[in-house]
This record gives sequence, C-alpha cells and structure tokens, in this order.
Amino acid sequence: MNGYNPRQHCKSTKPNQHPIHLDYHHQNPQTNLQHPPELAVQLRTTDNSESQKKGDQTMVKVKAPFGGLSASGTIGGAFTFASTKGVQYARAHAVPSNPKTVLQVSTRAMMAFLGARWSELTAAEKATWTAALGGEGASQFNHFVKVNMKRWTQFTYPLIASDQAAGTAPVMGTLTATAGVGQIALSAAITTTNGIWGAAVCMSQTTGFTPARDNLKIVLAGTAGPLTGTITGLVAGSYYVRIAGFNIGGTASAYVAESAELAVT
Repeated sequence: MNGYNPRQHCKSTKPNQHPIHLDYHHQNPQTNLQHPPELAVQLRTTDNSESQKKGDQTMVKVKAPFGGLSASGTIGGAFTFASTKGVQYARAHAVPSNPKTVLQVSTRAMMAFLGARWSELTAAEKATWTAALGGEGASQFNHFVKVNMKRWTQFTYPLIASDQAAGTAPVMGTLTATAGVGQIALSAAITTTNGIWGAAVCMSQTTGFTPARDNLKIVLAGTAGPLTGTITGLVAGSYYVRIAGFNIGGTASAYVAESAELAVT
C-alpha cells in the first residue's frame, strides 16, 4: 500500500522526554496488505527514567494515525487516541481515580451549588460579572465560579453579584436531621431570611467538632424556609451535623448547635 508506514516515530510534547515509538501492524490474508480488522498496537518509550518506571503518563502528538486523517478512542485498554484544538495525540490509557477526599467533597458541593444557581441569576446580576472581568477574556459564568470558589478556599461564602453588599446575616431556626440507610435527610427552618441564598451543612463522626471547609458535605439552596436536602453515600455509623445560612452578599449566620447523634444504617 503506497504511503503506508508500519512504524511511526512521534516526539513527546513534554520537554526533556525521549521519543516515543508507535508500532502497529495488521494483515489481510487475501491481499497481504496491512489494514484492519486484525490490529495489534504497542505504545512504548525509550525513556527509562525513574518517572517513567513509576508509571508517569506521556502524551505524544501524532500525524496521520493508522494511515488516516484522524483516530479516536481506546485500543485494547492500552492507549488512547484523541485530539484537542485540531491536534491529534496519543497517550497511555489511564483509569481516573476518585479518592473523594474531604476537600474534594467540599469543593464539589460548593461548585454544584454555584452551577445550579447561575441560571437563577437576573440579567443585571450576571452583568456585574462581565464588568468584573477586567479584560480576562473569561465568560460571565466562569468568572462567577472562579471568584466564588476562591472565596470558598478561605471558608468565605459566595456572592450572587460581584458588587453585592454584605448585608445582614440570616437567622437560622431548628435543623431537623433524620438518619436512614446510607443517608441523612435534612430540613432547616429559617427564623429571619435577610436575603438568604443557601446554607452550608458540615458533618463529622466526632461529637463536638468545629465546622470548617474540609467537613462541608452539602450546600442547601433556597430563599425561604425550610431548606431541604439529603446527604447520601454514607457508610453505617454515627454522624453529627451543623448548619449555617448565608445571604446573597456572602454573609453567614453562626452555625446552629450540633445535632443529636444520627445513626446511619
């Protein structure tokens, strides 16, 4: 087959990496030409550094993969072809890990709250995030999330608009928490709303704990009581929860007293 190259050398996109060689072969017994469906592919590297031995993933650019214009997908669970911004690349296939650390859970809870609330903002509230961009080139939504997640890293609550005044903190009422199979159902009363936008729920398996960013489990949403939600995916055991409401200006109430012991089955 004219132009068919059974071996293609690809240069790594990472600096100080040795070339990666992409070897492939497949044969049609009727024509003796090499093409699918019988396919064997190997991605190997000449880099024997310690980082490579430890399983570091190396990405390589490729041109005309398999003699074609493009390729995508994973072959044999070994490596993956894909493209980004028109550039084809291949990399060793990796299964993403999801350790669900306490900070991952906290960050995802706040990001879920922000993502869901964005569609509820008025045009005027969204426009404040355009004005706050300062030529960064990001979208309104991206800037809204960026600023508020940065606030959250300081255990500070989000703003509905970039220029929103702090205002007065909401006053929370009774928190009702009900344990079940692998979950805890929550219902939080509000005594005085004061522009309430949501409520942060922190949880621990140790009584007398102090609410912090790393023990946030869920952010309840709402502008009037009761605020409801469910913490799921829990293993059997005893849990304790505390809650604080925050308004559209990021001003939060004090955390209410700790719940009684909640026995999840």
